[in-house]
Amino acid sequence: MPIDINLLRKEKGGDPEVVKKSQRERFADETIVDQVIELDEKWRKSNYQMETLKMEFNAINKEIAQRKKASKGQDKCEDLVEKSKDAKTKIEEAQKEADELDKERNKKLISIGNIVTD
Repeated sequence: MPIDINLLRKEKGGDPEVVKKSQRERFADETIVDQVIELDEKWRKSNYQMETLKMEFNAINKEIAQRKKASKGQDKCEDLVEKSKDAKTKIEEAQKEADELDKERNKKLISIGNIVTD
């Protein structure tokens, strides 16, 4: 079972130096800790971007629904429908990137051993 990622997140109360020290005491590579932290930051940014795109997509679809309701179906909202399709494509790409970063981060995270206590 891998260590909890929150042990590497300073803002969550974690201390990466403790994990690095533990890796040194095991005679293991401590640079893996920095690699996991970097991948975690990239994943978090990618995930945030994906969530932002989802909010934009929902706002576009809501506007489409409102315009169609107001025009009683006469307005086809082709411009907004096109924007909605583009947004959906961007969401899928961002989801794929976030998933790849998550897999890579977790793959490296499981190579870190439990914390060695004194």
